[in-house]
Amino acid sequence: ASALVAVLQFCRRHALGVVLIGGFMLKDQLLVPTYPTIAANSAFLVTGASSGIGKGITKTLLEHGYTVFATVRKEKDAEFLRKEMGSDLLQIITMDISRKEEVLAGRQAIEAHLIAKQIPFG
Repeated sequence: ASALVAVLQFCRRHALGVVLIGGFMLKDQLLVPTYPTIAANSAFLVTGASSGIGKGITKTLLEHGYTVFATVRKEKDAEFLRKEMGSDLLQIITMDISRKEEVLAGRQAIEAHLIAKQIPFG
């Protein structure tokens, strides 16, 4: 849970009011659990991971040992993020979330990785 606390603190520093992530919610400066536990082998999907809040959340989750599926729109952003983060836990998916065919391809890539690594999903 310490990774989630760090992510939520990051979000608080960047003036986000309510954030839902993993199993916690940050609301009015209070950390409120929404699920009893978060498995050590959990994976997270972060959209907009090439900059700003998305990039900060990605970095924090990686630092705490979580698998992160990070979406970016441009291949050059994917290469830059891959070099900057330098983690085997980072899975970058190039897709525009406004394009259905790219989202479906991204979903298939995520599911294939989760199955290969035996990470539960549903």
